[in-house]
Amino acid sequence: MERLLGKSAVITGGTTGIGLATAKLFLEEGARVLVTGRNEDNLRAAKESLPELITVQSDAGDMNAVREFPDRVKAELGTIDVVFLNAGAAKLAMAEEITESLYDTVFNINVKCLFFTAQGLFPLMTNESSLIINSSAIRHMGAPTASIYAASKAASHAMAKSLAHEWIGRGVRVNVISPGPIKTPMYGKFGLTEEQVEGFVEGAMAQTPIGRFGRPEEVAETTLFLATNASSYIVGEEIVVDGGWAGL
Repeated sequence: MERLLGKSAVITGGTTGIGLATAKLFLEEGARVLVTGRNEDNLRAAKESLPELITVQSDAGDMNAVREFPDRVKAELGTIDVVFLNAGAAKLAMAEEITESLYDTVFNINVKCLFFTAQGLFPLMTNESSLIINSSAIRHMGAPTASIYAASKAASHAMAKSLAHEWIGRGVRVNVISPGPIKTPMYGKFGLTEEQVEGFVEGAMAQTPIGRFGRPEEVAETTLFLATNASSYIVGEEIVVDGGWAGL
């Protein structure tokens, strides 16, 4: 249908999983799409699979890169209509094992750098644009090993509510999407042992009424809804995409 025809979109952390699935869908809908990633191999693979994609190597947890990022976006796209802040740190650990360094890493990427990325891109956004922040359904529930991860995602959601109030006057709609258990490479980045990951996955499956993990494409479809005029009267809201994991 080309629901994003003529639009420009930025997706951070867009080389794998939810980010890449969203980039693919946005391209199919007619958008020009720029994605970021830290890993050169993943950036190259994303470009090979989607030649129209604009790829930018940028570390979402490095404030120097965050400061430079708006100029790189402006050079490639000019103004932007959609921003999907998808990059994040998925680090899990039992409370007694959490170090100050791990705490700082998670909050630096999921809260501090996310905020300053949004702040930096805001002047480039058009007056009918959409900013979507990727949070997590885990913020609605307690889970072993997830204390700082869930707290950081709750912080990003609270941030989005205030940004929605501040920026709607300029025509920028801010909303949140909160995925639950989604089949992505993220589980290999938790920082847990293989046994702990298996335990987390088994527990999530047992708690998910729909009886399966979600697919990145299912989250991408919801992100597309928030990116288009189909959601033009939705501001400061959260859509949970979790198969009933947190809410039932």
